[in-house]
Amino acid sequence: MVLIISQSHSEYSTDDVIDWLSYYDQSFIRLNGIDYLRSPQIKLGFNKKNTILGDLPLEEVKVVWFRRWTSAEDRSYLMLNLRDFKPYLLQLNEFLRGEYNILTDYLLSVLKNKVYGKILRDDINKLLVLRKAVELGINIPETAVISLRSEFEEFVKNGEVITKPIGNGKGIDFSKNTYVPYTAKCNTLNKAVGSKFAPSLFQKHINKKHEIRTFYLNGKFFSMAIFSQSNAQTSVDFRRYDNNKPNRTIPFQLPLSFERKLKKLAMFFGLKLGSFDIIRTPDDKYCLLEINPEGQFGMVSYPCNYFLEKEIALELIKANEK
Repeated sequence: MVLIISQSHSEYSTDDVIDWLSYYDQSFIRLNGIDYLRSPQIKLGFNKKNTILGDLPLEEVKVVWFRRWTSAEDRSYLMLNLRDFKPYLLQLNEFLRGEYNILTDYLLSVLKNKVYGKILRDDINKLLVLRKAVELGINIPETAVISLRSEFEEFVKNGEVITKPIGNGKGIDFSKNTYVPYTAKCNTLNKAVGSKFAPSLFQKHINKKHEIRTFYLNGKFFSMAIFSQSNAQTSVDFRRYDNNKPNRTIPFQLPLSFERKLKKLAMFFGLKLGSFDIIRTPDDKYCLLEINPEGQFGMVSYPCNYFLEKEIALELIKANEK
């Protein structure tokens, strides 16, 4: 049995992989994170021999694909918004979040030895990725985590600087909208920022010939070049999409020597699938920005005709047959 863990909203890649599993007549069950937490049909039971999730003994699951957990819409459902308890809402919501986290940790712990890839609710630590990349001889931008204005001013003396979240930069839900942080240039600090501030990640800005999004699947690489530098809106972060003038994208082949280093990096973190964000510089050097184990692969699959959804389905079927 294949178990797919995903989210209930806007997860088209999961839907596409399921279509391929159905095409190959592979039995599977899909569990959205929010279903596990709210559905009256999901009951967690215990006995001496097994753990039952609803009517499914988890011991019958042979392979798990952990795609996503909860969406912004799901998270808004999980939080209380009671006017009469407004002074206590923060504490109540923190309590509920703690309860949900315990349940989630339990489920992931039970399934961890069956997961295809690495089972994660949070992204791989970005700082550990950069550190290991350097050990493997992979180029990265000059990086600093800074909390003093004086250190920032010293860091920017030798060129332009960008900033981005230290973590995975989860969106902030506000007034029925989700606001997602982007990578942005940051050569000066606002006057309102004092001499000390929260630890923040800064990197030297790197000129690029183009960006590369690479999807990694069990030792194989599927890369796409993104000509984001030709548009001012996307030149620093291609995720600031310009729907009126989309970036040109083409299939791309990374140098095999660079792929071998990326494979060692993926193996170190126990990844069988995930996305690499890379810059190719004007002098044809390759620079790793980060790894995203949940990275969108539809954006690479469709423009480049890689049929990654089919590839993932076949990998899950192969793992289920072992």
